[in-house]
Amino acid sequence: MSLPEKPNFKQLLEEHHQFPHHFEFRFIVPSEHLEDFKLLVGECDISIRDSKNGKYLGLSFKILVLSSDEVVALYEKFSRVKGVIAL
Repeated sequence: MSLPEKPNFKQLLEEHHQFPHHFEFRFIVPSEHLEDFKLLVGECDISIRDSKNGKYLGLSFKILVLSSDEVVALYEKFSRVKGVIAL
């Protein structure tokens, strides 16, 4: 998973959100890696949608974050799961 260039991404986050903020994360995850992803997310209400062929899952959830740095850190953490795509 690649993030936009960090300084620009952080700047956009700060321009469009006031922190603390319930930030919505959205990802596409290979079905076989769902449990790995859920372990990283922790206790959170995750909305899950199957892809047409069932090979991938669309996930969305909100987490209270205190800063743009925390958003970036969480994206980096979630990117540890093989095949994950950030939206």
